Amino acid sequence: RASLTLVHRPVMTSTLDRCLLIIDLESCVRGEGWDTGLIEVALAWARSQPTIEYVDVFVLGSDSSAHDFYQKLGFEENATVRDLFRIFGLSADDVALSLKIKG
Repeated sequence: RASLTLVHRPVMTSTLDRCLLIIDLESCVRGEGWDTGLIEVALAWARSQPTIEYVDVFVLGSDSSAHDFYQKLGFEENATVRDLFRIFGLSADDVALSLKIKG
């Protein structure tokens, strides 16, 4: 049985109204529920912080599964930066999504 623990050393306290969530899973564990478990822990932490109102994520424009995953959780797309990255010589867009958790 797997479990998740969010660890901060020293304990983090928030002074900002937004936090950036970054989750990147190895391909061998994708589809096993780790993404949902990790985001649930991260969102619980964000909701426990008195000043955080939004959680932001960024996904590659070509990663429709990540985009769909976050939208199903209530994240809304708010910006796309075209051709922000070059990955193996190919253009890649960056898409910003946000979830309002308070207010």
